[in-house]
Amino acid sequence: MISWKSPRSFKSDWFAESELLELVLYETNSDSIASRSLPTGSLEIYVCGITPYDSAHLGHAFTYTIFDVLVRFLRQSGRQVNYVQNITDVDDPLFDRARRDNLPWKEIAVQQINKFVHDMEVISVGPPNHFIAVSDAMESVQSNIEILKQKDAIYQIEDDWYFDSSGYSYFLTSSFTEKDLRNVFEQRGGDPNREGKRNPLDPVVWKKSLSDEPQWQCEIGAGRPGWHIECVAIINEYLSLPLFVQGGGKDLIFPHHTMCAHQIEKITGKNLAENYLHVGMVEYQGEKMSKSLGNLVFVSELIDQGYHPGAVRLSLLDNQWHEDWEWSPKDIEQAQIRIKKWKNTLPKVLVTSEIKGLIFNDLSDNLNMKNIFVMLDELIPDEIKPPALEESVAALIFDVLGIEL
Repeated sequence: MISWKSPRSFKSDWFAESELLELVLYETNSDSIASRSLPTGSLEIYVCGITPYDSAHLGHAFTYTIFDVLVRFLRQSGRQVNYVQNITDVDDPLFDRARRDNLPWKEIAVQQINKFVHDMEVISVGPPNHFIAVSDAMESVQSNIEILKQKDAIYQIEDDWYFDSSGYSYFLTSSFTEKDLRNVFEQRGGDPNREGKRNPLDPVVWKKSLSDEPQWQCEIGAGRPGWHIECVAIINEYLSLPLFVQGGGKDLIFPHHTMCAHQIEKITGKNLAENYLHVGMVEYQGEKMSKSLGNLVFVSELIDQGYHPGAVRLSLLDNQWHEDWEWSPKDIEQAQIRIKKWKNTLPKVLVTSEIKGLIFNDLSDNLNMKNIFVMLDELIPDEIKPPALEESVAALIFDVLGIEL
């Protein structure tokens, strides 16, 4: 069982007096910033998790920190949230590393999951309600594949099975050309050129395992699942449809989230999500952070260099969440200076209705944290009669933004 500790908190109802009925958010499918109504009852949120073949870098940390703030804000406003995150521990990159290092794939997965959780705990990212490894959800994967087969939605090529995506529009990808779709599909694990496919972009649902890969018995043969059906199965087991939010990084727009939506619709007759939120890519040295380019920066690396965990988190949150941005060593230096200043001031500032109102309004407005940080810079401490810590702005920003001083 994976142990992911919840951060301590001072209060759980900072915004209980404010009625949160809608949020202004940038939503991918509509490509717009607009008010999004919040449904009554539980807010169902699914964010795609890591593939545990290597340490999580700042790009991963940016994604999970942003969604952590969203979940914190909703809960602090009195809303119930069912937040689910998967672990893609049945996937090609993990098996490729196992071959390279001559180690069991499960051993690598456990090691990297523990590293990821540790890094998230250090920067105060709270755990989801359910943190599910695909290898632990195989029964659900198989039952969902059986439904697709019953509906004649999958077809066989040799020992592999594909989802028939004919008749579906690639609704999240209005800015993509057909050539773009094929290129991205291939770059992200697809096989558009395989003979026998009905559509070049049809994704694999179940495939024959190689001799050194794990395999499971399924009605359609022994093997392992494809990428998209893994998330579909976990969503169908742990969440109610439609989701309030399907989230992840921009690199998941296509094919992953598009194909998940198609398969969910075929299996359940329902839409996957009301809102698709995609976090911007973090670049470094002019390129998206990636292992192949060797331009990765890690949370653990920054902590080992002596940077405050709050400074690491602040350096991430001080960016527009849905836009790409480039990390610079100057970011963490400036954040370190800011955290030091806030540590000397914010514990001595009493939370007022005005301060709470400003933070509530800025978070309601597309998670506008830059405005909040400017406001925090300008607060003046009460040196004569400082408040109790639990009534201070330091407590408020920790509980709501996760920034520890």
